[in-house]
This record gives sequence, structure tokens and C-alpha cells, in this order.
Amino acid sequence: MKSKADQLLIIGYGNCLRGDDGAGPRVARALRLRGFPAIAVHQLTPDLADYLSCVELAIFVDADAELKPGQIRITPVIQAAGSPFEHYASPGGVLRLAHEVYGRAPLALLIGIGGESYEFGDKLSRPARLAVREAVNVCMTHGRTPAHRSAPGGKAAAASSTATSESYIGARTCATPDCV
Repeated sequence: MKSKADQLLIIGYGNCLRGDDGAGPRVARALRLRGFPAIAVHQLTPDLADYLSCVELAIFVDADAELKPGQIRITPVIQAAGSPFEHYASPGGVLRLAHEVYGRAPLALLIGIGGESYEFGDKLSRPARLAVREAVNVCMTHGRTPAHRSAPGGKAAAASSTATSESYIGARTCATPDCV
């Protein structure tokens, strides 16, 4: 039987030197300290597809300049329709790459965090700090819930994968990197 660590991966991404753009990595670090499988990265890269192919649910966390400061928005992520990578990697692009290369991709959510300041500096604004706490709580809730019930799409989305995690985990060594 798989543990929750085998079912979930949280990827917080953003530039920690641009104020509230560092909200995603802050969420990942806070969750890592609480024992959750979380990675903090500056940007999404192709190597993340390997880790994503081994889990049931991925939660991406990033700052979103279109949201009001302190607001969070949770949306489902679907695989990108075109090339997995154009000018930059998106959550949908990394999911598509995982599916194309490893034969499966997890269900996924994106938590957007509204920021107030994206100026140079490593401090978060007060609204972003409060939203980071809320995002941490959301991720912890999904980490305690079976992935197939917590992510949008349920059984239909899960059925779109071509193989189960167990078969791929047995064939490859999948462990989240110690990047945080």
C-alpha cells in the first residue's frame, strides 16, 4: 500500500528575490518542514516530469499577478495541448511531458497566490504572507485526502492515465529530490 508521500507532490515555484513572486517556494518550504513531499524551484523544468509520473496528485503553487493581494485561487491543471515547452514551462506542459515520456501524469491543481509587490527583495508583503499560510493549509488538507477524491476529475481523470503509479514506481526509483 502506498503512503501519502507516494501519492502527492507539491511544487512551489517563483523568484524568491522578487518579493511576492517567491510565495510558491515559501509554501513548498513550509510544507517540507511539516513532512510533506514538496519541492521549491525557481521555475518549472523538464526534469520534474520524472517525479510527477510517480505520484497520484500534484499541487503547483505560484504567485499570480492577476489576483488581488492575498487572494488564492485553486484551479485544475490539464495537460498542455501543444509542445510541452515553448518559451517557458507551464504546469500543463510538465504534465504532458510526464505523460509522453513516462506513460502517465497525475491529476493536478494550481494554487495561485495574489501578491502586492514584485519589486526586488526577499520579503513577502503582509497579504502574501497570509495567503501563503492559507495555501499551506489547503495543501495539508489535500495531503490527508485520497488523491482521487481531492482533485477535480475524479475517476474519469484518473482513468486517462495509461498505467498505474505502482507499476512505474516498481520499474524506476522515484523519490522527490531534496531541493528545499
